[in-house]
Amino acid sequence: MVDQLKASDVDEKFPFAFYCCVASPRRSGKSHWTNWLVREGFREGRFAAIWAISPTAHLQDGMFDFVPKKRLLKPGNKANFEGIINRIIAFQTERKAEGNRSEVLIIFDDCHPSSQRGVARSSGAMERLSANGRHHGIACLVLTQRLVSISKSCRINSDVLATFFCRDETTRQIVITEWLSRENTINRKTTREIATKVLADVFTDDPYRVLVVFPNDPSRTLDKICRWARADEKPSTKPVILQHVQKPVDTSLSLNLTGINFLH
Repeated sequence: MVDQLKASDVDEKFPFAFYCCVASPRRSGKSHWTNWLVREGFREGRFAAIWAISPTAHLQDGMFDFVPKKRLLKPGNKANFEGIINRIIAFQTERKAEGNRSEVLIIFDDCHPSSQRGVARSSGAMERLSANGRHHGIACLVLTQRLVSISKSCRINSDVLATFFCRDETTRQIVITEWLSRENTINRKTTREIATKVLADVFTDDPYRVLVVFPNDPSRTLDKICRWARADEKPSTKPVILQHVQKPVDTSLSLNLTGINFLH
């Protein structure tokens, strides 16, 4: 039996500088669930700053209204996208040198499709963030319509996977083989049966239920590493309280970043 992920559990279950993939088909509730995470789940002052990088955020009124407009950015082309990430890393590097090791959060929305907007994957920035972001104190929420759009290395390095109902066999296979196959069983068939039972337990007739997996949990059974949650139809309006930061981050896109060795 898979237990519910409650708001009071979120801050502890999501580790420092986590990397979380949130996969959902259109209109399944991933933006509302992300809103719930940030407003209701994470403790006040956990993050020093929050950015949202999305080519479509301006088309969705109120989706990221907890993010200051100056930090609601379009990814643009590959160079522009990497420039944004480099400035955030520089911000964190300065704060770390001053003895402040708190996190910042970046929300990536719709940056992974196979269309011309998929600059996140083409730049290789996401692979580096998934592997090294924790060293810079950068937490990531990566929202996508298709789990397969996120590279396998990012999925494997993720601290959390949140997926809504799997509408296709490819997505279902990824979830089962990469996330739900950890139990010691006598054969592959038994492993799949256990994983399928978890999916059936989580995905009821309620279209807004989401499976949340914590693969780095030391437990060896799926009922311990899996939780279910629900994306409410009406987003929370609770204000997001950030940690006080004396030195503001530069969010302009005019800096010349040529020659910067990204994330090294």
